[in-house]
Amino acid sequence: TAIKTGLTASGTYRFATANDVIYYVNGVNGPRKWDFTTEASNPGTTTVSNNIILHKDQMMYVDATSPTRVFFSDKGDFETFTSTNFFYVPSPKTADPVTGWAVLNDNLYIFTRRTKWALYGSDISNFVLRRSTGLKGAWAQENIQSTRNHIYFVSEDGIYRFNGATDELISKEIR
Repeated sequence: TAIKTGLTASGTYRFATANDVIYYVNGVNGPRKWDFTTEASNPGTTTVSNNIILHKDQMMYVDATSPTRVFFSDKGDFETFTSTNFFYVPSPKTADPVTGWAVLNDNLYIFTRRTKWALYGSDISNFVLRRSTGLKGAWAQENIQSTRNHIYFVSEDGIYRFNGATDELISKEIR
């Protein structure tokens, strides 16, 4: 059953669920939501996004037009976006865009193609973004999977397992 017509078929769709609502992005249209009865745009933002994750009771998005910018909702209110609720990974206009993310040990690890960054804290007043001690990056969100104790991802030279401190190559070299 179609829940919405008119959306692009060429986008990469990514989803996050909160409070029995599915929020989704596709990199072409603005963020949308579906509560299992009504499909609509997310009223808090029109910024086109290419990735989404729920972390620390905030919905976080990667801005498709500025791919190092992460913006996020107010705490517990996934449809309200304060103008100051954003940060850059690691800085504006960096040539290494955000490619994906995963949560490990209550921290959000934000991947770029060249490296990864650890976001500590619970809201804008105490967020700290630091370069991770494991320095390998990942190609895309679809190449990143997390378990309770590790994040597994594909980098430029193989498949890695990250434990929050170090990257361990677990494959032979990919050529």
